[in-house]
Amino acid sequence: MSYVLVATLGAGIWREVTYLLYDRTTQDNYATSALIKLLRELGIDIGQVILIGTKGSSWELALNKLRNMRVSITRIVVPEGRSADELKELYYTVLSELMKLKDLKVIADLTHAFRHHPLILLQILTLLDQLGYIDLYAVYYALLPVGSQEATFINLVEAIKLESLALNALTFKLSYRILGLNYVIEHVNKLRAIAHKMGDKRRSEVYGKLSALLSALRNIGTLLNANHVYGFVNKIDEVLRRLREYEDLSRKEIPTVYPIIASIEDTLRKFRESTQKRPLWEVQIRLAEMYLNAGRYVSAACLLREGLLTYACHKISKGCKQTCVNSVRCINRGQREYVSQTLSMIAQKRIEYPDEEIVQVAQLYDRVINQRNKIVHAFVCSEEEGVPELQRSLKELCSKILKLIVKGT
Repeated sequence: MSYVLVATLGAGIWREVTYLLYDRTTQDNYATSALIKLLRELGIDIGQVILIGTKGSSWELALNKLRNMRVSITRIVVPEGRSADELKELYYTVLSELMKLKDLKVIADLTHAFRHHPLILLQILTLLDQLGYIDLYAVYYALLPVGSQEATFINLVEAIKLESLALNALTFKLSYRILGLNYVIEHVNKLRAIAHKMGDKRRSEVYGKLSALLSALRNIGTLLNANHVYGFVNKIDEVLRRLREYEDLSRKEIPTVYPIIASIEDTLRKFRESTQKRPLWEVQIRLAEMYLNAGRYVSAACLLREGLLTYACHKISKGCKQTCVNSVRCINRGQREYVSQTLSMIAQKRIEYPDEEIVQVAQLYDRVINQRNKIVHAFVCSEEEGVPELQRSLKELCSKILKLIVKGT
């Protein structure tokens, strides 16, 4: 497989030094050509080079070095970016060219550049990678300490790839959804394989634990999306334990991941604290309340229904083993359909029931079902003003249900 190398190009004349990449070395006076040689030694073939520079960049030096390396060369001449208009032109020019690389594996070299150009290229590459236009494989920068004759290529791609976890953490905090982790897990596993290949056992272990943690979070997301409260709550403690274990590790080994892990842990911990040692019906209603505040109306309506049904099942089912009181599990599944039919008949006054509290539950149950059906069939939101009305109605129902259920607990 051939890779595309995107490199910034600055001005000046560069002296020859020894470049290091992992355990490979080469002598060169131009970082980009050195990087191509070292990557090829590692089995990574560069077939195309895109050079980004200004009119004053060292084009002649760079082109002379690259012409003998069996690569196609594309030149992108950009303004220096000394004004707002020049910056707009710079962004537009680079974005327009790099978006043509759709679905290609891209490696970047930020070593030689004009001032802020590496920062801008890094922003653009990160954006395109996260949107799926390109697959950003590596981002290299050669560190050359003052007075040294050895420049070491460091790879910045780890922080960029794992940065997408921040979006997952924010999405989870706002909507209780965990999305897009397959992509992150796949890349973490690649990083683990590279670390293992290079004999870095510590790094390989860190990536292995991160992969296991992300897989556990993905499972949590699946359970939440399916409104599987029992599975979700049972997994919280395991995930919180993994998060705490990885928090200390990430703080030292992958600092950019630490605040992301802390944010996810905080969101899960707050929910766990608010529902700990609560009966199943209250956990279902609390989660419905969270969904409602996050704008997840269908999930909220479904869990309001399930919470009422669980409570009624606990109250009126014969032979109920009370597992819903001391845990978040209902093993009385066979009775739930019977209880659901009973509540509907009570609400529709087809039968009379002596317990006034169950009558109230039945009336709320009927209203929740009607709201859920209207949402599913798009009746409620067929007009623009239907959305705030839907939110108001569901919040009112949730408030009444919570008051009734807490009172009757």
